[in-house]
Amino acid sequence: MIDGEYAIVWLSDDELAAGPTAPRPDLRAKGKYVDESEGTNAWDNVEPTTDIWLIPRADPNSGKAPVELWGDQVGPDGYVNPSTGNGLADWAEPLFALSHLGGTSFPIQAMPDGLTPWYLELEEISGLNFGGGGNAQFDLESDTFDWACG
Repeated sequence: MIDGEYAIVWLSDDELAAGPTAPRPDLRAKGKYVDESEGTNAWDNVEPTTDIWLIPRADPNSGKAPVELWGDQVGPDGYVNPSTGNGLADWAEPLFALSHLGGTSFPIQAMPDGLTPWYLELEEISGLNFGGGGNAQFDLESDTFDWACG
């Protein structure tokens, strides 16, 4: 839909520790390739490599599976709604629009079914285009994946 193609690649500890590696030699036929601006690829990547890391954050939903809530509802395991109906709760403001592992989810359109406490919520960072102001959720335990644009 947005001409973006992504993959999740599981790496072993040794592969991860080795860091980024150069792609294989360009396999495209010489003179046949036409840039159709369909996003980055192994040979035409103009986006810089971006390091990511985990930092602790004060989140009342840490360790809980995200669920869709309305109003003052509370999830079965105590998951708290970050929305007040008039915007985000004060505690949720500093968490919004940041890539993170687990905790409070801020899906753009609807909460994906199947998220566990072990999901990544990815915001648009270097080279990741989810349709402008979008984000994605990828669950490391259930393999649930969803994205939406803003």
